Amino acid sequence: MTAAAAPVSPMDHGLALLVAAHDQTHRDLESLADDVRKNHDESSNRIGLLDTKAEFVGARLTAEVGLINRKLDDIERSGAVVKDHVLLMTGKFGELDKKVTLLDERLTARVDALDEKFTSRFDTADARFDGIDARLDAADARFDRIDARLDGIDARLDGIDARLDGIDTRLDGIDTRLDTIVKILTHDPSE
Repeated sequence: MTAAAAPVSPMDHGLALLVAAHDQTHRDLESLADDVRKNHDESSNRIGLLDTKAEFVGARLTAEVGLINRKLDDIERSGAVVKDHVLLMTGKFGELDKKVTLLDERLTARVDALDEKFTSRFDTADARFDGIDARLDAADARFDRIDARLDGIDARLDGIDARLDGIDTRLDGIDTRLDTIVKILTHDPSE
């Protein structure tokens, strides 16, 4: 035997619509919160990548400076060895004074040529360092812009949190109203 379905009152239909709207709002809020979390995670990953790139550039600069310093040390040692040999030859071979003088002049010319060559290389290296410095300044400016963007995102997230708190408060109010409506609907007037 089947029981006849009880007629649905307009108030039960309104209550069902309120409950459905309440459930949809909760699903929408959960979806929005998931999107915000994904965007925050992506921003964190990008910042980590930028930090890694900045460390790599710093390591390369340190390696370049070390290489230049080693080359300068080699040049100074070579120059000191040549100078010692010249002094030894002048002391032992006085009769070869003219040849030593000529050799000294040649050595001086070569040292001057090397000096000019290295001066131009140092100028080139200095220009490269200036370029690297400019690029690092540009990277710093980009980091500042990224930081400003992240501050904006943070402010937006705070705004979303405030809105979500307001929506939760409104939903709590709707829950209270729904509870009141349910009590009214389930309350027997003859009691």
